[in-house]
Amino acid sequence: MALEIDPQGDEIVMFRSWTTVTLLISRGGFGPDRISAIDAFIRDMRFDYIHAPFDFTPNIFSVFDEPVYYGGTHAILNDPDTFYEGYLFDVSPVHDDRPFYFNFFRIDKAHELYGLLGESWMPFTDPGFILIFLLAQAAILSLAFLIFPIWFIKGGITEFKSIFFFFFIGLAYLFVELVFIQKFVLLMENIAYSASVVISAMLFFSGLGSYFSKNLKSRHVKMVCGLLFIIIAFYAEIVPHFVEGILGQSLIVRGILAAVFLAPLAFLMGMPFPTIIRSIDGRMVAWAWAVNGSASVLSAVLAILLGIIMGYNAVLILAAVLYLLSVMFV
Repeated sequence: MALEIDPQGDEIVMFRSWTTVTLLISRGGFGPDRISAIDAFIRDMRFDYIHAPFDFTPNIFSVFDEPVYYGGTHAILNDPDTFYEGYLFDVSPVHDDRPFYFNFFRIDKAHELYGLLGESWMPFTDPGFILIFLLAQAAILSLAFLIFPIWFIKGGITEFKSIFFFFFIGLAYLFVELVFIQKFVLLMENIAYSASVVISAMLFFSGLGSYFSKNLKSRHVKMVCGLLFIIIAFYAEIVPHFVEGILGQSLIVRGILAAVFLAPLAFLMGMPFPTIIRSIDGRMVAWAWAVNGSASVLSAVLAILLGIIMGYNAVLILAAVLYLLSVMFV
């Protein structure tokens, strides 16, 4: 992260004890007096240099067989992309679109890590790996509860195609909601305020959209889903600018503006479900609700997992694509 501010490391000093690494970064660099004071402190405390913008000898006091911290740090300085790609853990710098500073686990390195650590499962308690198990569990249970009732629907499934529609919009709706909760954390100062504003705004304006959809026909849903594809993709681009533009306002004003910002999107997102549910066979209504609800449960885990892997903007684009694909099942 420090190298995102100072790519050459000219304003960074790093040193270590046996168990702790300390990083100092200075605006404008370290002058001779500060360098002298830092050097005296490090030598008095018998710490070891890892990086400094002046000549030093690593691995003097707390000696390792190889100066691994020094070597790793300078590998990042010389060729960061190669280092990040080859390292066992994900130590690449985080950013607003992937703000998971606590996530280090790499799925593609799982087998290698398992072998190096003597067949210990402790590293696999990392949140990223646990999310995979949660997703698998939710998927298995959802499929079981959705497939089992088929045997009890008299006359069989008559509108199987529409079930995919409810599944896709269930995924897409929660993708959008969860992404905006995360993206508005900076705007609303903490996750509780962000969730309150986003969930309230989405439910209220989606409810209005559902109410005003009572005169819509199935063919109109195709146009609505097409608009959602365009609007969600547009929102993915402008959200950072919107957040930056109103950060100087009071918390209440920011909350109101955030709700207004979400209003057009949420209004349209409330239309597809009630419009199509009115058009399907009455025997299928309960199953359609179940499919949509199961998709919502799956998307809660899947959105976070995809956010960790690809970033939240990619999740928003995926939501837009799901709305577009849902048109094929209207």
